[in-house]
Amino acid sequence: MKINWHNRARAFLISSAIMSVSLLAPVSTLAQTPLSVNSAIQTALANNPGYQSQELSKENARLELEKAKAAKLPSFDFRGGYTHYSDPMIVVPIHQAGVFPDLDNDIFSGGIYAQMPLYTGGKLSASKDLAKSQIKGSEYKQDSMKQGLIMAVIGYYSELLTLEKLQKASDQRLTFYKNELARVELLHAQGRATDLDKAKITTQLEKANYDRLQLDTAYEQNRVMLASLMSKDIAKDLLLANYTILPAKVPTSLDEALITARKSHPVLLDAAVQMEAAESKISIAKAAKKPQLAAIGNARAMSGGNFDLQDEWQVGLQLSIPLFDGKITSRKIAQARIGKSQARLAYDNLLLQTEAGVKNAWQGMAAAKQGISVAQAGLNQATEALRIERLRYDNSRASLNDLTLAETALWEARSNTARAQYKYELSKARLLKTMGTLGVESLSPVLF
Repeated sequence: MKINWHNRARAFLISSAIMSVSLLAPVSTLAQTPLSVNSAIQTALANNPGYQSQELSKENARLELEKAKAAKLPSFDFRGGYTHYSDPMIVVPIHQAGVFPDLDNDIFSGGIYAQMPLYTGGKLSASKDLAKSQIKGSEYKQDSMKQGLIMAVIGYYSELLTLEKLQKASDQRLTFYKNELARVELLHAQGRATDLDKAKITTQLEKANYDRLQLDTAYEQNRVMLASLMSKDIAKDLLLANYTILPAKVPTSLDEALITARKSHPVLLDAAVQMEAAESKISIAKAAKKPQLAAIGNARAMSGGNFDLQDEWQVGLQLSIPLFDGKITSRKIAQARIGKSQARLAYDNLLLQTEAGVKNAWQGMAAAKQGISVAQAGLNQATEALRIERLRYDNSRASLNDLTLAETALWEARSNTARAQYKYELSKARLLKTMGTLGVESLSPVLF
């Protein structure tokens, strides 16, 4: 037979070129940057409409402060009018003794009117303080919403990492049952295995496939939820990076956690600001009982029907002293004082809830940490148990039920181990949130 060495050499070169391109493809085109939890959080903070709306609340509070400041400044208005009288009226007031002004049935007027508050009983200062409290309150509310959004992102991200590990464990499980099914089918063909044995393995394989379907569904649901928080589409073949809560961010004792929560939790800080705001509202209500003094003035032009303009101006002080209003103001003061008492009770209630949350989170973190070693020990035992049952089954000293039970125990152990690590990280994040100190800087990518 004649061998065409030229064609063989050409085919070899083409194959080598294709292999080289395929080896380079993962680097140039198939490489995908993993989505870290820090990046996911930053994207959510930048895009999430619910969080972004809180920035508008801050801007609204800042505008209230500008309004309170502007209330101390003079105000200017242009006023104009026309009046027709049944009997002739003087067009302008008497400007000169002995000189009576013109009379007319139609009078036109227009001018600039000014007014400036001189004393308001403390109302303007209290309104300014109230606006400042509202600004601080909106900032604390935004911080609280920020930590809630961060916690939500961490929760879905951790679940995706857990499901990713479970999917890998599921692949091993499916491989196990596929191999066992092939083995039993061979034995069945040789008359060394029963129909029941084959049915049992087939059932276990179907169950493993169903469990994998549930994992895939759960993964997709969590991916969609994470994308909604980020307000951004993320790939279905998402690459994730492991993370950890920085040890320096986690308190070393429960007392330290409680002290930090009392000082730093934005919910408590907001509640404290509400008490300040309630005090300002009392001052505003009290100001209505005090005299009000303002400077007033105007410069205007008036004319009759002949449109012969005549100028005049006025300047003076305006004093208002409240005498009786049916106790409306007194009741407003009483309502403001009730509001202050409610704000104080709300703070006390939130303090109790915060402290309880910190204590529960601390206990949960301790339990989650212990759960890692327990899960790992269970995995080691289940792995060894399956190895032993495999040997016993191969030597006809164990039944197929014993083997499948051992594999089921291993699957559960793998599931527990996969969840234990991220449950611990999630518990640390939850503790920081109950303390009010959870932030993007609390997390760091890590390999484990």
